[in-house]
Amino acid sequence: MKFIENLYICGMEKSQFVAHVANFASQHALWTPHARLLVALSGGADSVALLLTLRQLGLGCVAAHCNFHLRGDESERDEHFVRSLCDRLGVPVQVVHFDVEAYRRQHGVSVEMACRELRYAWFEQQRCEQGCADIAVAHHADDNVETLILNLLRSTGLAGLTGIKPRNGHIVRPLLCVTRQQVEDFLAQQGQQYVVDSTNRELDYKRNRVRNVLLPALDAVDPAARQALLAMMEHVGQARELYDDLLDMARRQVVTTAGPVTQFSRQALAAVPHSAMLLYELLKAKGFNRQQCEQALTAAVGSSFAAGHYVLEVGREMLALSEAPAVATGHLVDWDNLSSLPASIALRRVRDSEFQPSLVDGRRSIALDSRVLGANAVLRPWRQGDRMTPFGMRGSKLVSDIFADAKLDAWQKRQQWILEVDGTIVWLLGLRAAADFAVSPQCRDYIVLTCED
Repeated sequence: MKFIENLYICGMEKSQFVAHVANFASQHALWTPHARLLVALSGGADSVALLLTLRQLGLGCVAAHCNFHLRGDESERDEHFVRSLCDRLGVPVQVVHFDVEAYRRQHGVSVEMACRELRYAWFEQQRCEQGCADIAVAHHADDNVETLILNLLRSTGLAGLTGIKPRNGHIVRPLLCVTRQQVEDFLAQQGQQYVVDSTNRELDYKRNRVRNVLLPALDAVDPAARQALLAMMEHVGQARELYDDLLDMARRQVVTTAGPVTQFSRQALAAVPHSAMLLYELLKAKGFNRQQCEQALTAAVGSSFAAGHYVLEVGREMLALSEAPAVATGHLVDWDNLSSLPASIALRRVRDSEFQPSLVDGRRSIALDSRVLGANAVLRPWRQGDRMTPFGMRGSKLVSDIFADAKLDAWQKRQQWILEVDGTIVWLLGLRAAADFAVSPQCRDYIVLTCED
């Protein structure tokens, strides 16, 4: 809170400004002594103040400038200014030229998003090539307030109320502790010029409208409004850490996994307060919305909900999350190369040894007459209408009825593999063996198949 309390002191001295940034960077471990940083340098006031501050703190810097060619002569002016500044300061500079319109058409994104994606990808490339520890960008406290307001307009969750983070991976933001006015005061005391982007005054972009219209109106209502919003973000950030800890505890209570399927215990969910909110927090990264999570908790067994590449299915005891099924196809079985199959099956051939029923359990392991080795065998998913003759029974039975007897949920049925020989089902892997191609007690040439999944 100390940096917030001092944030709006007018006319901060040069040494105070640099020391304030250094203290903030130390609190958030933004760099180590003698670190080398890649500095995103547009030529505007914020990035110029960032470069000067890092230099005065004795850090090694490499400047990185993007020319997007979106503002005609201004774009060329900015590049010339950056090169001249870096030459005067003795700072190496890397410059890149982008065709934003071509990228935008290829990827179907807005101009603003195209610029963001292009510059951050290039910054990371330069970070590695120039041997820099991190990438320093010049977001300041006012940017943080703008981001909060924009997130509120998007009906953000808790994460959006915490604002911009001082560190995000290799991106560090040392100026989040100072305001735009303090940046300009610092540059004036330094006698340092900077360039001004004329598009910042335009109201075509939502952020510009927040910056140029909404925030001045907010200042008129309460001059301390920005300071209060920054303090609130810090409080929410601390609350978010506690929330995440509680979320991890709840996750351990309700989540189990089974191979590619994540299962959520319906009983455990019912015992947790605000279970719909918990389920949403666990699933929102997969694209599920809050309404779907609320409905899933009360939906009938067999119901399913889709989001992107994922499906959430309601079972008797579990909610099961898995990737949405693709069109399932069969796989020809090469008995000499079972590793090519999507299910893990081991084969052992037995000759000159009388079959003993205790060798197999009829579910995860079965024995078949060796005649199957010369037949056409296919491993495929279950299909509606499949029938088989279960070992030990007379007559055939619908596979779906066998599934029902075993109380399989929809996702388990979808993952069930079937071994078919000459068009006849001989095995539901891990579940049931068929009577066809069964090994007689006197047989001395047979194979043992074992499902290893």
